[in-house]
Amino acid sequence: MKQIDIVKEIKKEVKKKLEGESTGHNHWHCFRVVKLALKIGRKENADLKVLELAGWLHDIAVKKGRKNHEIRSSIQAEKILNKLKTNPELIKRVVKCIKNHRFTTGKTETLEDKVLRDADKLDVMGALGVARLFAFAGHYKKPFHDGKIHANTKKYIKTGYSRTIIEHYYDKIFLLPKLLNTKTGKQIGRNRIKFAQKFVKQFLREWEVKDLP
Repeated sequence: MKQIDIVKEIKKEVKKKLEGESTGHNHWHCFRVVKLALKIGRKENADLKVLELAGWLHDIAVKKGRKNHEIRSSIQAEKILNKLKTNPELIKRVVKCIKNHRFTTGKTETLEDKVLRDADKLDVMGALGVARLFAFAGHYKKPFHDGKIHANTKKYIKTGYSRTIIEHYYDKIFLLPKLLNTKTGKQIGRNRIKFAQKFVKQFLREWEVKDLP
């Protein structure tokens, strides 16, 4: 089956599997990750076929829970791609890329791993990241803020959760620019993180009611 036909079928499957997903990992997240991955991939001379398929499928199993979702997603991706009679070598590379995409558990063995990880991180670093994090807060009943910030990245990596959404920026989001792998990803990241920093600064001013004239 041709790549364009495989992607067409995968889009349908991803939309169906992630319908109703309310933590910010829905099919629109996958759509943006694909767009970012292809943009970065073209600049970095990565394999765009791998990136397109991995981008669409990287979170396909996330509705069953965030823990180990990269493993479950890679297993589902392999089944879907085999069903669509995708080239076996391409499947192998896509599956590896999906397994390696997470901030807390992944690693960068290939250029495609680096690009997908950058694309996934970038989608939570700017304005859309703000929207996604507060959607996440509503889903998991996480407080926005409690007046305190005790950043603990090690604990976050171990548990996958921050105490509050604002603390999450210090546990993870503000650290992401230094963890981006590609030159193109870093360029995009510099602009996006500025928005996040400005947002958190204003949020804290309003929380303390220090924004009054």
